[in-house]
Amino acid sequence: MSDARPSADPVDVQVGLIQLMEAIQDIARSEISSGRSKNIDETLEIINQAERVRLMVVRLEQPLSGWSGHQIVRLLSSIDRLRERLRAGSILGIRIDDSVFEDDTLNKVSSTKKQIGSILADLKSSVESMNTLSADLATGSFDRLRELKRIVPDQRIAPTQFEFSDDLLRVRHQQTVDPYERSNAIESSRQSLLSSGENLLKELGSSNCDRRMLETFKSLQDKLVAKVDVIQLGLINISCELMFVVAVDEMPGAVLALLTAHTRGVNMYLGQFPEWCDFAQNAAVSNLTDSDAESLHFLTRKVVSKLQFSEAVESEVPRTIEFYNSLIYNPKDTNKKAIYAVLKTLENLISSIFSFGVDFVESTLESTKKLGSRTISIAIVTALFAMAISSAESLLPTALKVSESTWLKAAAKLGKELIAEIK
Repeated sequence: MSDARPSADPVDVQVGLIQLMEAIQDIARSEISSGRSKNIDETLEIINQAERVRLMVVRLEQPLSGWSGHQIVRLLSSIDRLRERLRAGSILGIRIDDSVFEDDTLNKVSSTKKQIGSILADLKSSVESMNTLSADLATGSFDRLRELKRIVPDQRIAPTQFEFSDDLLRVRHQQTVDPYERSNAIESSRQSLLSSGENLLKELGSSNCDRRMLETFKSLQDKLVAKVDVIQLGLINISCELMFVVAVDEMPGAVLALLTAHTRGVNMYLGQFPEWCDFAQNAAVSNLTDSDAESLHFLTRKVVSKLQFSEAVESEVPRTIEFYNSLIYNPKDTNKKAIYAVLKTLENLISSIFSFGVDFVESTLESTKKLGSRTISIAIVTALFAMAISSAESLLPTALKVSESTWLKAAAKLGKELIAEIK
């Protein structure tokens, strides 16, 4: 006859968890008051962590069967953090790890230790029960995840693409590849531009020009040196051209003529790269208007402000997007390539976040049998995912003008359903 413990009733699970947390707190307080605690700060943290878990269960005010997969994962993660602290220290000399579930270990401890061990055994059964429940809850989520993964496209031709590395959103720099048959001519052109650029940097550095002009021209030079991001190079060149027009009364005529010649040289250099030519042609045939530039500028400001405060985003991401947005600050004077660049960059951003969100939620649902699996918190990912959903809905009317972007609407709908499920 099997001596396996039966699965606990959901109500008993919650009661058992609350009792366990209260027992741990009582024994920890006893350690402090009796002077047996070797590390009072650590013991106090154990009390605090146990209270967090207890409150998490109490405040939900609903049976376990009504919990979402996200709530279960949060609870298991909190229990895991408590278990780690208990492994690092001890209460009444007993280290609380998987060994306390074994009968031979329980026989060696005092009656007080048996009490806490018994509650832990109930907890083990409870966790197994919760894992089964969360797996049932995950079934619908996996269907949505598969559909979302299917409809979200790869990132498109744009000044910038993005990637997640070590759970951090970063700019994915695109190496500039010379077309094979013209590689020597292109490299010769680049070297000539680098040489004239160095001289012009010195001229600008010794002048009283706006520092932003100097910084932008330096960015242009840096991109030529690095041989990366050819479309972004084109956008920086456009920015330089706009600044030179504004600075016509501030710069000596000869220097301004050299600067203008340099940006024209960069345009000729760019014209030798298929990706820039495709981008420029797509922008030229788009139906984007001043009104689109205005709405994109407003949306991008909101996106940048949220990215700047996210712990999951490298600072280069909002800084790069903000630079593109500065090019459409005044819609009436905006280059069509700049409007198109902002649109496609936002679309790539949304695509990259959706793709990461799908992978993250999928791994989180798969890991409900483990106590904790990722360093990045669900709350941070949820906030980023929600921003992508909102941005997709706002971007859709403009995006539909230039490409087949109905995926934004479908992805936003599926994303909302997932957000509701993991909250």
